[in-house]
Amino acid sequence: MESTTVQLTQPKHKKFAYAITDRELRILTLNGAVNLFNCDQTSNPAESLLSLTPELNGHEQAFAEILAGERPALELSWVERKLAPGQRMYLNMVVKPYRDSKTGKITGLIYLIDDVTEWGAVEQNLIHERNALQLQQKRPAPRPINWPPKARRTKTGVIFRTIHRLLWFASGNAVHKPLPG
Repeated sequence: MESTTVQLTQPKHKKFAYAITDRELRILTLNGAVNLFNCDQTSNPAESLLSLTPELNGHEQAFAEILAGERPALELSWVERKLAPGQRMYLNMVVKPYRDSKTGKITGLIYLIDDVTEWGAVEQNLIHERNALQLQQKRPAPRPINWPPKARRTKTGVIFRTIHRLLWFASGNAVHKPLPG
């Protein structure tokens, strides 16, 4: 089998990192924006992948299936990591088998982590706006007031009808239903 070397470069506008592990999930190589892991440049590289990325805890069965060649990958999208109060980070994570370049045997895992916080914030805003719009559309429209004939002619009646129309438009209704009279 021919050996291929892949050079990962990091665009200036994007943060990503990768880790290569052995079969026991001990990290052999850590590269890229290591702050995406729960570590820094001085961390012990032989630490477990699970200790540096707590979001992967609970996926041990998937790792076993990947290491056995029964599963091609584990992909986790839009994983939310809470930082300081009120701060969040959104991550995409992919775990794939890491193969020996000479034998082709699976010798560990390669874990890719991508910071998609900017897109996550946009996605959250879109969800919020969509939910607000749905709530607004489900709200029943105010019933038109059936003004008595005398109220239609007086100054007070005109003022009340004007206020009613203003409230109708302020409620976000795009269609104006004329009031009687």
